[in-house]
Amino acid sequence: MRKRRVIVYDDEAIIAKMFKMYFSSMDYEVLVFNEPYTSCPIYSSPSAVCNKTVACADIVLTDSQMPGMNGLQLLEAQKKNGCKLSIKNKAVISGYLDNSQRQKIGQLGCAFFNKPVDFTEFSAWLADCEQRIDLSQPLASRRKMDRLADDREIMYRADENGEIMTGTAVDISSSGLRLRLTSPLVTGQTVHIDTELPNACRQGLVMWTMCAEDGTHLAGLVRSDAIDAAKSAQRPR
Repeated sequence: MRKRRVIVYDDEAIIAKMFKMYFSSMDYEVLVFNEPYTSCPIYSSPSAVCNKTVACADIVLTDSQMPGMNGLQLLEAQKKNGCKLSIKNKAVISGYLDNSQRQKIGQLGCAFFNKPVDFTEFSAWLADCEQRIDLSQPLASRRKMDRLADDREIMYRADENGEIMTGTAVDISSSGLRLRLTSPLVTGQTVHIDTELPNACRQGLVMWTMCAEDGTHLAGLVRSDAIDAAKSAQRPR
């Protein structure tokens, strides 16, 4: 039987760590993202439709303040456009919501928790959510590697001897990073990283690109040595 799964969207490292520790202590599978750009297709556009046949998680928590689409708007779009998880098992977490936003939450049917979270109140809500979780039902596959939010300036070159360009790290994992750029990269392109990173990535292969609503460009890079290691492991011995 599978574990219960929670997805947390929050770019505050302290909040994300707190929820990861809380849910891990209860034997949940915990997936933490600093925003939903690549983990939820509905976030890319209010008109996007979920193509999953089953839910991605048993519980979803989202911070209110996110770039492009706030947490409440995300849950509204998910409910409208085919998300398979019950809105009752979703919650918005925020330091402040005005009366209009609180009214929308009441109409939508999700939960709301102020920061700092009152865990007595939160635990009561979670216990109610768990009554609606069916562990015999599968969940959609999700990326499970932690991504640590980051905002450092990244110097890179599109070719080994090319012009040095700059971008901003969105987050970093052990296998790669995501960059926010003013100029687009190309899927399949190799990028040379001149900034020292905690994952020691010096060359990255561009796996995907997308244009953000603010006009900047996003790119997901995987460490070239990680790809080489995976290919070596797959070769017959």
